Amino acid sequence: MELITLAERESLHENRRRHIDLHIDRLELVPVVHLVTPDGKSSWMLIELATKEDEFVAIYARAGLGADIVTCTSQEIMKVKDRFGSSPIKNEKFKAVFSTRVYLHMQHIEFGIEE
Repeated sequence: MELITLAERESLHENRRRHIDLHIDRLELVPVVHLVTPDGKSSWMLIELATKEDEFVAIYARAGLGADIVTCTSQEIMKVKDRFGSSPIKNEKFKAVFSTRVYLHMQHIEFGIEE
């Protein structure tokens, strides 16, 4: 399974360039890709490519544990296949319209996490 398309990879690169060029807080970037586990209880919103080509900066959210900014590799994301017998599913309908800060806040509310 291809986690991200070439166009999505380019968007993640662009976020990375913007982050570096403008010295902005990555929390203000807009997520590009949303992946969910087959049970729907965990998800990754990919924000940008980290320094290595196969590392992503992502919002990782898990039911009951809230959400946080993490760095993860494709292999780490694909490890859920062992647990669920299926790879993460790309949310094809996901079109980010808010900054990462908003999505983090929404995940905390959804999972009942107090700030």
